[in-house]
Amino acid sequence: MTEQDVLWQSHANAARAGLEIDALMTALADLLADGGLGSLRIDVESEYEVNLETEQNWAVGYSLYAYKVIPARGRAVNRGWVTFGVSFWRAEDDRGAGWEGAQTAKLYVAYCPPKGGGWTTDNLFVDGSGQSLDTMPYTPWRWRGTGSGTMSEAWFFCVRILDLRSRGDLDREVAAPLRSLIEGHSDELAFARSTAGLPPPPVAGDRNGARP
Repeated sequence: MTEQDVLWQSHANAARAGLEIDALMTALADLLADGGLGSLRIDVESEYEVNLETEQNWAVGYSLYAYKVIPARGRAVNRGWVTFGVSFWRAEDDRGAGWEGAQTAKLYVAYCPPKGGGWTTDNLFVDGSGQSLDTMPYTPWRWRGTGSGTMSEAWFFCVRILDLRSRGDLDREVAAPLRSLIEGHSDELAFARSTAGLPPPPVAGDRNGARP
């Protein structure tokens, strides 16, 4: 295959991947707006989306989709925000190594309390070592924010996108853990059935991983 063919195929794959992510986000929204969070649900009317594309880069590296969390019944009181971050490739992915999620297309599943500053394209994503200046390992399965106030109560976990092939996968890997964590259950219970999760790197000196 010539160099021209490789470039053509790369851009064709990127376009197809974008369409698949649109379908993935639609399926997730349907699932979580329809009892996927138990006594809570996401408000699809509140969605906002942010895509990153700069004049300096041809590749669209990542996108954010955020939804308000509200009770399943009664008054629509804000119970926080659920944010999905889609990361195909970012320059930071090539910085650092040794993390299981390095060089892997990832779905970030994040929660932020109602009065928090919220997860953005500036503070959600980690590098190839599973670290960033704005986050830190929080439990064996989650990171949390390092900002002031309620951002220190905001958290996220990561899932391999290639392992999300059906509604059953979305329920097992995203909806069920998210519901369990928001209800206050332990990570061990929330991720008991997960096969696609990408745990944070262990804290230095802790052979068993991070601890709250």
